[in-house]
Formats: sequence, C-alpha cells, structure tokens
Amino acid sequence: MWDFLRENQFVVGALTGSLAAFLLGLWVTHLRREKRWLGFTSSSHNVVQRGHTKVSMRYEEREIARLDSHTVVLRNIGNRPLVKLPVALQLPTAGTILEFDVSLPAGSATTSALEGADKVVLILDLLNPGESLTVGLTVADCTAETIQVVARAELLEVREIRTTADPMEVFEAMARTSPVIGRLNLQLFKLVRHIGGL
Repeated sequence: MWDFLRENQFVVGALTGSLAAFLLGLWVTHLRREKRWLGFTSSSHNVVQRGHTKVSMRYEEREIARLDSHTVVLRNIGNRPLVKLPVALQLPTAGTILEFDVSLPAGSATTSALEGADKVVLILDLLNPGESLTVGLTVADCTAETIQVVARAELLEVREIRTTADPMEVFEAMARTSPVIGRLNLQLFKLVRHIGGL
C-alpha cells in the first residue's frame, strides 16, 4: 500500500484537496444558512413611586402606586426578512399597560393592539434584516422592571441584545454557530476557567 501511495502522489493530492474543498463547502453552507433571528433590547425606568402613606397618585381616574416607562427595540438580526410575525410584549407580573406607542421603519404597516391589561401584540408586516422598530410603554403598578418579548414562528429565534456579555455566553454562541471550532474554544475556555478560577 505504501508503494502505491508513493508511486501515485497525484491521486493522494487530488483526494486530499477534494476532501478539503468538500469540508470548506460544508462550512460555508453552514455559515450562510437561513437565520430568522429577532433581537430585542429593553430599557426601563421608574417615573414615580408612592413613598408616603399620606400621598396619593392618580392616572386619569385611577389611583396608582407606581408608574414606569419602558422602551423596547425590536431588530431583525438575522439574514432573512421577518414577514407577518406576531410579537407580544407582556408584563411578567401584575400591572397595567396604560399607554403604548410604536415607531416604525419607513413604509411599514405594522398593526398593534392592547390585549387585556398586561399585553401588547404587534403584527410585523415586514422587517428586513437590519431594520428595527421601537415600542414605548407606560405601565402602572408593575413591580417587575422588565418586559417579556414573546414571538413564535417557524425557525425563529428570539435573542436579547445586551451591551455586555458573559464570556461563557459568547463561547456557547460560537459553539452553536461553528460546531467544530466553537466547541473546541468552549472546552478550552471551560478548562482555563476551571484551572485559573475565572
């Protein structure tokens, strides 16, 4: 067998090159696969909170104990348009959404409606890759300082976009997108964290 390989080096080179080209093609196909990802960021701040028993606060005719303002930015971070996608923004605990407003991309015809006292449902007619929309919410008597974003569609992933990330989350994301190199990096990071106490 070794004599055959020495005598036919061209065949060995062709087979090795073909295998490398095949693996490179698989890797490029994996990277360019369809990604339907909806990213969101959420910022919240307390506008006013009742602090004294003799002070009362009212919003229109209703007495309230707390008033919060939330801003949620929804962004298509994938590589495919999101079409006719229902997205629900809901309060994680008891409370009431008093008002909401939506800032849309130019030419968008998104519909929105308040469902119950604690949920706003948007139906995005079209959100191209890179486009975003902003939803402002005024909430009364909700102790949670976050808004839940719920969206379901075929092959859709909803991801929170943060300004800072835990290194473990970064390496886990790399492991999902690039199976071989990403998993190797993840295992090396876990080993370094274990040894060095990171």
